[in-house]
Amino acid sequence: MKYWRGLLVALIAVSFIAGFSGSGLAGGKPCPDDRPTKWISNWGKWGPDDEVGTLNYITPEVMKNAAKLIKQGKVIPLGMNATPKVSPVWPGRHGLIRNMHSDGADFLVARPFGNLAYTDSTIMIEDHGATHLDPLVHVWWGNCTYNGYYAPEIISQTKGVIKGGTNAYIPRSFTKGVLIDVAKYLGVDFVEKIDGSNVLTPKLIDKIAKAEGAKITPGTALLIRTGWMKKWTGAKKPWAMGDSHVGISCGIEKWLDKKKVAMIGADNVAIEAFPATKECNDYYKVAFGPLHIGVLSMMGTPMMELMDLDELSADSAKDGVYEFAFSFAPFRYYNASGGLSSPTAIK
Repeated sequence: MKYWRGLLVALIAVSFIAGFSGSGLAGGKPCPDDRPTKWISNWGKWGPDDEVGTLNYITPEVMKNAAKLIKQGKVIPLGMNATPKVSPVWPGRHGLIRNMHSDGADFLVARPFGNLAYTDSTIMIEDHGATHLDPLVHVWWGNCTYNGYYAPEIISQTKGVIKGGTNAYIPRSFTKGVLIDVAKYLGVDFVEKIDGSNVLTPKLIDKIAKAEGAKITPGTALLIRTGWMKKWTGAKKPWAMGDSHVGISCGIEKWLDKKKVAMIGADNVAIEAFPATKECNDYYKVAFGPLHIGVLSMMGTPMMELMDLDELSADSAKDGVYEFAFSFAPFRYYNASGGLSSPTAIK
């Protein structure tokens, strides 16, 4: 009796799994279009095989115009300094772990190559464990990722992200960048709240850009500084989900769409307001991270998290230049599921 019961359970399990692989969901449609129609979506806008979303706004002309912003011959790093210590990363992730293969003292003990000495190391870091780009398939709603790709077919434990990974960003990883220095505009080191809220509105972004003399043109990379990175770097305790930070929220989507913003980055862990408002979570039918659905997955706008914008802020305060050439190529590796990056502003 146990044998037949076990066999029956196994057959049911196989049938269930088969129903969710290859041929797709019940009804034979892997990606039924059950997304609420009120959500702004760029699925299919750039064809059925698109993997870069709004980076399509970064045309050759946009790149050439970005290069014209280089006037001083100055490169400013915008990536966080990844360290083995407490790094301000998403809870559960870790910072850099390094193992030196050899150091200076080793060659005082033995010189196997005569006067020749060397050093290198092995490092281990999560692909979202420092400054990084989220791929458009990093987060999804239901069973389908950006552009209607069926998640079980393009995300594999052994093969990684087969479609929609960060390697696709590389050919469009140079554009005009605009710094929206919220902390400087509000006259604080760290923006804890804005008028009692943790929401950064499009209206305030427009005000700051105008005060800076910056224009958000099609193909722009929008970089938001709140002072979060400076506050949490070297902190005694890591940032936790119980901690909040200022960021964008529902209502930004139409603004981003109208401006044709190519990508959005920030000096915090999630870019969007955390925790999100109940209204925003309810709008996207999720428990948290609603704009990772709305902006990243639906609109296809890449997000760059954990940027260090402090040096750029200080430099821009001196020269009054808030528009610059922006380079942000992600680290290229096999079917990348996250885009570790060392972005730079070039003036």
